[in-house]
Amino acid sequence: MSPVVTKSPPTLVPPASPTPTSTLLLPLSSIDRAANARVSVEFIQVFSRGGDGGAVAAIREGFARALVPYFPVAGRIVESVPGEPMVECSGDGIWFVEAEADCALDDVNQLERPLMIPREELLPRPPPEVKLEEAILMAQVNSLTSGDGIQVRRNRCGHLLQPPRVRRPGCGPVHESRRRDGERPPRAIGRAGLVPQCHSRPPKIPRGGPPPSFTAFNFVTSVIEISSESINRTKNDFAAATGDKCSTFDIVTAMLYKCRAKAINLPPVPRST
Repeated sequence: MSPVVTKSPPTLVPPASPTPTSTLLLPLSSIDRAANARVSVEFIQVFSRGGDGGAVAAIREGFARALVPYFPVAGRIVESVPGEPMVECSGDGIWFVEAEADCALDDVNQLERPLMIPREELLPRPPPEVKLEEAILMAQVNSLTSGDGIQVRRNRCGHLLQPPRVRRPGCGPVHESRRRDGERPPRAIGRAGLVPQCHSRPPKIPRGGPPPSFTAFNFVTSVIEISSESINRTKNDFAAATGDKCSTFDIVTAMLYKCRAKAINLPPVPRST
């Protein structure tokens, strides 16, 4: 028998401070205009011993603060020109759902595949009167009886509006944004000219009918854990060698590429002088 998930009604989490008004329309990047604006991507994070009320409030607050520099995410997808979706920076906010599941993380095999909680129970949805395809980002935080937590996000237009994310144990980027008072906030997106474009225009999205469908590939699922100690050590080595700084995403990407190069026996490339 599947665990029972009890959801609260979805509520809006608006930006924590004022953002540009709804008169600002941002075109999508060429990649997002092709199809992604009508296709959602689910992203799951598991928080060990982080599913209590304090963590849920912190995640909600983190979203509100993150929506200030990334204010297009708080907007909606509109079609001023038929078949050409754009982002209206309305500042409405993102739909946020709190949920409780009557199970512990061990009861559902640490949420490994195949999922022991029905997928639809984990996914956030807006109120019935709101069109799902207009929302850019939605989130649901599921608290478990063991005190663990599961955060699930549905993203659209990820290439244009959101920075890269890496699944890792502990608190995720949104949760951390609540605590990073001393760090410089990310650069805000404020002009349509910042959106990457290409000269050849992709075909318009057809009006009406179902969203675009994609071929389902049978990918191999792999779980790779990279410790924070290893990441910090590599950051320090890089800073000592070059005098520059690099992000966690840079480090993880480099490590994965190095493993991939070794796995396929890629020949070394001579360094340029």
